[in-house]
Amino acid sequence: MSDTAAAANLESVDVPSYTFSALQQWQIAFIYAFAATFNPHQEVSPQYYKLPYFTPQNLEDEIQKQESELIHQIICSCIGNILNRNKPVESFKNSLQQLITDKMKTFDIDFESNPLLKQNYNALPIDIKLYILYSLVEWQLQDSAAVKLIVDSYNLQDGLTAANPIMARPVGTDAKKRTYWQFGGKWDRIGPGIIDN
Repeated sequence: MSDTAAAANLESVDVPSYTFSALQQWQIAFIYAFAATFNPHQEVSPQYYKLPYFTPQNLEDEIQKQESELIHQIICSCIGNILNRNKPVESFKNSLQQLITDKMKTFDIDFESNPLLKQNYNALPIDIKLYILYSLVEWQLQDSAAVKLIVDSYNLQDGLTAANPIMARPVGTDAKKRTYWQFGGKWDRIGPGIIDN
């Protein structure tokens, strides 16, 4: 085999991607579920900064990159909501660093020291980047006036009934009693062995 053919062969070999743990897969699902649940209801709370459209696979792929416009947009939207900003956040470096420091003081994130004091977000290991992203989504539920307005509006209007569009419901269970959930889009059919709820 010539050197050129060997080099071309090496270039075509897929680089193994990061393997996400069960916890990390859950974090990705949580981030996606938040966006799929709240983004369609911006008309209820115009101050809510929508997260960009993405799929769980997009998020898995983009979090592995050194720099990602999708991740940048998600972080900016989250910070805008958490800090209840009147104008969209365009750059997150200082805001994110300060937010992590503040949340460490209230034990809302489990870091011994702020990793953003030593390096920027894009240079962090994948597991730390995902943990920060997950935390940002969670903090919107506790700190964002816009998210609270959406929740309160639907809870007052529909309560905890089936009519409440932001209340998550399982789509079914299987023979092993595992529960299946669907966020975003429509569940066109129940898969084999899944009992419709």
